[in-house]
Amino acid sequence: DYGAGAVLYICLIAHIKFHRAGIRINTMISFSFATAADLPSVDRLHLQTLGPSFMESASSKLRASCPADQVMHIVAREEGKVVGSIQLRRIRLECVGCPSDQKISFLGPLVTSKFYQGMGLGSKLMDYGLSLLHKEGYRVVFLVGDATYYSRFGFFSVRPMNIALPDNKDRDRLLCKTLGRPFALPIYARLAPYIGPDIVQCTADNAVISPLKDEQPWREHIT
Repeated sequence: DYGAGAVLYICLIAHIKFHRAGIRINTMISFSFATAADLPSVDRLHLQTLGPSFMESASSKLRASCPADQVMHIVAREEGKVVGSIQLRRIRLECVGCPSDQKISFLGPLVTSKFYQGMGLGSKLMDYGLSLLHKEGYRVVFLVGDATYYSRFGFFSVRPMNIALPDNKDRDRLLCKTLGRPFALPIYARLAPYIGPDIVQCTADNAVISPLKDEQPWREHIT
């Protein structure tokens, strides 16, 4: 869980200069916690980028089973409009001998509006999400995706270790990344929702908002 008084890190507004089709676009992008008012916009982004079958995927079913108070949801805004989203859920590894107190996350969905695709915003959301997990003491993060793409962020396939989603689907696309110190992954395990004894809801109201001290600056030109 995030613990009473946990420090959560929100990115300050940054000025980004984009290049698209030879045209420079000056815009302001900010990262902040998602609010209830943002959820319809996020749902539209999911539908536009992932399609209607997205909710039937194995990863979506795992996310749906996770308690809402174990989710960190960050959105990217341009002049108040949601143009990107990343969700980070605390989960656990279900296996013989697996400790229940390890901080493990399931990342996704990660989406950006079609206008910003291919311009680096998704990478910045990913970098920011991973930095946030590291700051919060998470040891491992999982996601479902293309290994060729996500290897640039340090993710690798867990297929050889027989780690699976609850219904055993998408095993070839289940990826993992360790954060900080090395983490010994089990040989056989299943991803499951985390339900801890001392859960404090993570909201903008009880968060201490400050910039990441060691955050890499936004690139001036994102191509």
